[in-house]
Amino acid sequence: MGIGYDTVNQIMLAEVSIMVLVAILLGKAVTSAAAVGLGMPVGLIGPSLVLGAAVGGIFGVLIMAWHNTDVSLAFYVVLGMCAMMGAVLQAPLAALMAVMELTANTSIILPAMVIIVVATLVTSQVFKQRSVFIATLNTLGLQYPPSPVTLHLQRAGVTAIMDRSFTRLPPRISVQQARQTLAEQPNWIDIEDEHGEPNALLNPGDLAAFMEERGSQLQDDEQEVGLLQLPGQRMDVSTIGAEATVMQLQQLLDQSGTEACCVTRTTAPLIKPVVGVVTQNHIENYRNLTE
Repeated sequence: MGIGYDTVNQIMLAEVSIMVLVAILLGKAVTSAAAVGLGMPVGLIGPSLVLGAAVGGIFGVLIMAWHNTDVSLAFYVVLGMCAMMGAVLQAPLAALMAVMELTANTSIILPAMVIIVVATLVTSQVFKQRSVFIATLNTLGLQYPPSPVTLHLQRAGVTAIMDRSFTRLPPRISVQQARQTLAEQPNWIDIEDEHGEPNALLNPGDLAAFMEERGSQLQDDEQEVGLLQLPGQRMDVSTIGAEATVMQLQQLLDQSGTEACCVTRTTAPLIKPVVGVVTQNHIENYRNLTE
């Protein structure tokens, strides 16, 4: 359950039987995998060294029993540790440097290089496994190495692609307010809910078509126009801070299932005015420019 370095020392001193080594190997593998899978803040280098020490110890004991002679068990333990570290982390150079730091013996470099290269190649080429860290990133939905387009999306902020030509309106407005809004010629209409939060995004062209079609019936300025009821395509919106990147915006749209986003900037505590709107088309246009 702990780091296990005391167990490694006992294995090197041949103080652990082969049955206990098998139990340590199985138990450590299960507990380490469970801890990582549960998202606990644990490391991976320590468990890989313990598992490698157990495998090397088992191999050394079998060699001694097969040839009926005494061998340096610590030698096989160290080789097992570096092989497991190189295979799990897919970092052969780091594993070789770890062997040098643990042993301070240059005579072990050649066998360590051989076992590390074999373990790394078998893991990557035969079993098609990458580094455990990259596997963790893939599990979280992160790509490594990121594509050039992803890098561009991560480097650009939402304020660079957002549209600042918009107006915010309640769900129901007067005929005079609708005509005044069309006279201002905004690119987007942000429809607020009863709490003043962004609710939907409307193209002013739909409002203009509605006013033109119903113009003869909307002569009375006391009449109201329901922006959520008039014919047209309204996009559901989310909100995101102005400090976010385009990549974070794309992830938010994918997770929320919305088609547009209102960009807010904090000007005072609990005060976040909308400073721009971004749609999926804005992201696609920016992506096409970077490709």
